[in-house]
Amino acid sequence: MSKIIRKQPFVVFVVLFFILNIINTYFLTVQQLNKYIAPFKHEVLGEINAFFGNLSILILLYLLISLISKDAKMRMKLIIIASLLLNLFVFLLGIFNLFYGTAFSREALTIFYNPAGGIAKGMFTQLMYELFLYYRILVFLPTIVLSIAYFVIKKKNQTLDFGVIYPNGLKSYFIVFLSFGVMFGGSLFGFDRLYTRSTLPVQSVTSTYAIQNFGVYPFYLVNLLGSDFDKTTINQLDIETNEALRDAYQAYNKNVSAYVNALDGKLYGNKVHVNDVNGLTYIDPSLLDGTLVSGAFKGKNVVLVHLETINHFLLEIPETNERFKFLNALLEESYVFSNYYTTVGMGVSADAEVSVLTGLYPNGFSTLHWDYNTVKYDLDTLPALFNLKHYESLAIHGDYGRFYNRNKVYYNSEDVNLSLMKFNNPYYDLEAFLVDYPNILETGYVVDEENNIVHKSPWISDLMLAETIYEKGNAFNKPFMLFPITMMPHTPFEYNPFTYTIDAYDKWINGSTPISSLTTKYINYVDYIDLFLHRMFIAEDGTNRTLDNTVYVFYSDHGSGIKNGDLDILFGRELEKMEERKILQQGLAFIYAPGSEIKDGDYPIYKGLLTGNQTFVRSHVDLYRTIVDLFDIAQNDTIYFGAHGLSKEPTFALDNRILDIIIDDLKGGSYIISSRNLDHYYPNDVVLDEELLKHIVRFKRLNDVIYTDAKMFQKIKLVLSNS
Repeated sequence: MSKIIRKQPFVVFVVLFFILNIINTYFLTVQQLNKYIAPFKHEVLGEINAFFGNLSILILLYLLISLISKDAKMRMKLIIIASLLLNLFVFLLGIFNLFYGTAFSREALTIFYNPAGGIAKGMFTQLMYELFLYYRILVFLPTIVLSIAYFVIKKKNQTLDFGVIYPNGLKSYFIVFLSFGVMFGGSLFGFDRLYTRSTLPVQSVTSTYAIQNFGVYPFYLVNLLGSDFDKTTINQLDIETNEALRDAYQAYNKNVSAYVNALDGKLYGNKVHVNDVNGLTYIDPSLLDGTLVSGAFKGKNVVLVHLETINHFLLEIPETNERFKFLNALLEESYVFSNYYTTVGMGVSADAEVSVLTGLYPNGFSTLHWDYNTVKYDLDTLPALFNLKHYESLAIHGDYGRFYNRNKVYYNSEDVNLSLMKFNNPYYDLEAFLVDYPNILETGYVVDEENNIVHKSPWISDLMLAETIYEKGNAFNKPFMLFPITMMPHTPFEYNPFTYTIDAYDKWINGSTPISSLTTKYINYVDYIDLFLHRMFIAEDGTNRTLDNTVYVFYSDHGSGIKNGDLDILFGRELEKMEERKILQQGLAFIYAPGSEIKDGDYPIYKGLLTGNQTFVRSHVDLYRTIVDLFDIAQNDTIYFGAHGLSKEPTFALDNRILDIIIDDLKGGSYIISSRNLDHYYPNDVVLDEELLKHIVRFKRLNDVIYTDAKMFQKIKLVLSNS
């Protein structure tokens, strides 16, 4: 009995190691402990399965520690070190949740390929904020408690001589290993069964589903060793013949004369007439072929502007809206998508480019731009379609070419069609800017010489980008497609040239419940955004920069991701969780087709040839179809899956990272529902159509199949064109 009593402190110590580190995983899986995630509905079987999965890995760790040392004191020290490493891992996974809203997986490692020198400063500040002000320090409790326990035990047991500590011997080692194997194998089998039967066997949500139902520790052990639990393959979708392949995609292909919409059951087609346009206030007769709107911009130049991190709520809040003086003037002369949502996944900005330039969803769990290094996808793209119409196509961005691998995916000097996006002019990136303006990063861009405002950052100022759009457009003697990509505001929202205080924001910044510094920096960027748009069309000296015979299409890539209840403060009311998620996924998009008549008002801009307000849900994939149709660049075998941006067709937008779905409500407005947990939706009177959900999920899975094979997209086109 005395030997058992003597060993009790060590046994308690080991049990604490197991219990505390299992509890710690809930900081990644329970929303009450981690408000940055969108979990699946917690099920009893899944929780039990995850408990034993996590326990199995902790048992394996203890076995390895026991093999390293038989000494109780050393084992305790190694257990503390193991806990510290586990706690640090959980902390870093929580930080990943902060920026990406979903659980990390091995496939997401590509995001770290991007150079981060200009972002690191603000990111470190945010990490410290999370660690102490958001109590992330709590994830280190196992290490702290075990360290305290070690010193207490050491004080009471000076020699820490507990005798022979289990396991100690081949038989005991085997029993512990067998315990690990049974628990781990059982959890793996249980998880596979649960995941296969789930309503959402989509790879972009596998990591979140797995950490809840398999366990944090076993999932990352398996995932980092190479398994991705992919359930999105042709065979798993019961597609075994070319006929089945054709039927599967034809159900979603909208480049046909007539198709039935899954939401309202009505017929729509690939041509849009003036009576089909939703919210139209004006269309110039010169754009119409009889009553046909399709082809309205045929032969015109296009400037497709990718706007970094702009949420629509900046236009909804009076104090920020009133700062957008030029933007509001521009929107009055535009066709505005007032219900526009992002479709990005893990590749964020690059994913937005994928959707807008190809009409496809990103896969949601990796970055296609980086995947292209190993898989040479052959996709149809807007630049490729414009090239076939004898356009010049050029992408411009003020960051390094290697950022998101754009210098490889945009242009190939040997063969235009060997790049992913197929632009036919060399990518004009930071290195190209520095050839033409060698000292621009050192001197900065002069924003306002009179007030001595200079924009200095690690990148080219978007104000210089505005100049460059005009210069490059005027340099072409053929129709052109320009694709300028803005750099700011980029999280964590540093390098704003305007450092003054905006009085209207004081109530939020210095109020009784102040907004975070991150949100403050974000809303301070509205003046810079407005000035960029201003400089695109009007130079500082008043010279007009509107390009002749050109249509401008603007879209924001993704939302700001600000959280911590700051939206409640900005809106002046408590938002429901799903309402907040909907707001953060809503971006800005509009089409400005300048005519020849100057508008009366504060700014000498041209009146728009097309104006109106699209109230139906639209997203990046819909914008692709809209551009293809309005510029009449479709080929005989072109396929697309989005709704036309101008039409009255209801549709949905799918966030490919957390799989929220925003759907047109046929009674008016739109609603959001979490496909991860169908109990989470907004507004509260939503009645989910389960068949519609299956329709959307199947399309997502069919979309992801395209990325399983470099030639899959062309194969799908072939079987559809032969039907």
